[in-house]
Amino acid sequence: MLVAQGCVGVFSSAPPDNVEFASVTDLHQLDGRYRNRGEGSPEQEWSLFLSSLVFPGDKTLDHASIAAIDVRATSATALVVRALDAQGIVVKESAFVRGREFDLKEGRLRISKRFAVSPFIESEAPDNPFIGPMTETVELGIDLRGHGKYRSSNFAAGLVYLFMPVVLGGSDQVRFERTAD
Repeated sequence: MLVAQGCVGVFSSAPPDNVEFASVTDLHQLDGRYRNRGEGSPEQEWSLFLSSLVFPGDKTLDHASIAAIDVRATSATALVVRALDAQGIVVKESAFVRGREFDLKEGRLRISKRFAVSPFIESEAPDNPFIGPMTETVELGIDLRGHGKYRSSNFAAGLVYLFMPVVLGGSDQVRFERTAD
């Protein structure tokens, strides 16, 4: 009798003094200036820039040179976000509308929810041995101390090399310190 064994994996990374999301009920709660470089877990060797989350398609931005992100609610459904350099000069500005660029779910701004069936596009992962459904949810908000907070949650279930069942899931969390305006 042949018995297939499976694998379950859970991963998580967060800042050392990770604080839960606050429930955002009014976009004006997000008004403020946030450091662009995020604070993650001590083990993380990469930096996440808030500007890369807010302006993901802009290849002309040098995210490392952006010092702060200024967020202002202009109405109950719209935000204006400005990327500022070290001298406070606006490098990029965009308006975001609820229902178009983001949704407000469970007190957090959901900026993307993606579902895919792996293998992904062959050029992205030509040697990917995994096949199965995968989800990713990216959320932004503020934590209970008023700092910006990012969370990316991932889940996948399927087969590796078409015979070994696996279930993987986890999240990455990053804090963006709120500064004086």
